[in-house]
Amino acid sequence: MKIPLKTLANFLLLLMAVYLNPALGSHPEANSSVYRKDSRISLQFSQIELTELLQVLAKMGDTNFLLSESIQGKISVDLKDTPWQTALHSILASRGLRLVRNGDIYWIGPHAEIQSFQKYRREDAALPFGGDHINSPRQILIEARIVEADQRFARELGVKLGYQANGIGGHPDQNANANLDLGGAGLAGFNPATLAATLVSKNAARLLQIELSALESDGQGKILSNPRIMTGDQVKATIEQGTELPYQVSSQSGS
Repeated sequence: MKIPLKTLANFLLLLMAVYLNPALGSHPEANSSVYRKDSRISLQFSQIELTELLQVLAKMGDTNFLLSESIQGKISVDLKDTPWQTALHSILASRGLRLVRNGDIYWIGPHAEIQSFQKYRREDAALPFGGDHINSPRQILIEARIVEADQRFARELGVKLGYQANGIGGHPDQNANANLDLGGAGLAGFNPATLAATLVSKNAARLLQIELSALESDGQGKILSNPRIMTGDQVKATIEQGTELPYQVSSQSGS
C-alpha cells in the first residue's frame, strides 16, 4: 500500500504541531483526571487569564476552588515537572493571593478579603450557640403567674399538688415540686396568702392552670399577672414588669 507523499507530509506536520504546542498536545482538560494534589505537573501558557489558570489547576488537583470576583489580570507560566501544590502556591504568591480552606472548598482571594473572611469565621464560632451548627439551639420558655388568693385556696392547692407529686398524668418520670409559703404579710388588716410553685412538667403546669381558673370562677382570688420570657439554654435572661411613676426630687437648696 502506497501513501501519497502529500498526505504523509501533512500528517508529520500535524504531529510536530501537537508535540511543540503544549496547549494542543497536553491540554489540561484532556488529562485532568490523571492528576492529583501529590502529582507533578507541567504548565506552559502565555498571557492566560489568571482565573482560567486557577480553574485548570483545580481540575488537575481534583479540587473545588471558589474564586473571588476581584481576581483579575493575565499571567504567563512555564513550569516543568513541578508538584501541584508548589505550582499553586507559587502562582498565588506572585499575585498577592491567599488560600483558605472551608470544608472541602478552597476559597482564593486577595489578602484583605481572606483576613476579613477569617475574622468572620472566628466571630461566628464565638457565638453562644456556634454559628457553624445548622441545628437550632434549644430554647426555654419561663412562665410565671402572680396570683392573689386567700388562705383556703392556698391550703387546698397545697394538698392537691403536694410538696412532691410523682407520676403526673400517668408518667412516672414527670415530677412537680411545690414550695408553698403562707407567711406573707397582709395590708390593711388582711393576710392574703402568697404562693410559689415550681412545676417541672407540662401536665403539672396544666393542672395548675386549671386550679387557677377555678380560683377565679369561685371568687377566691384572681390572677394578677402572667409574665413570660423566652431564652436559650444556659443563657441568662431578665424580665421587668410594672408601672413607672415619675416624681420630683428637691435638693436641700430648694432647687
